[in-house]
Amino acid sequence: MREQILECIKKNVNAENEITEDTPIVDLNIDSIKMIYLLIEVEKQFEIEIDDSNLNYKNYTCIKDLIDMIEEQIGNAGSAE
Repeated sequence: MREQILECIKKNVNAENEITEDTPIVDLNIDSIKMIYLLIEVEKQFEIEIDDSNLNYKNYTCIKDLIDMIEEQIGNAGSAE
């Protein structure tokens, strides 16, 4: 699942360098608007709804933090069914 999430992020972020789980969010020039667009794409691809409290890009230091949150949301969506 982590690899699928990472691929979704890569597809939706214009990065000049390789993106890994250790890539700092600040290196990707993601602002609040870009984060919302990215998370909308994640929601569509994984058929989940991300809590509003998780929309602030400043909550994430690196891509791993973002992937962890998305995995948690996917888990929550699965347990809610």
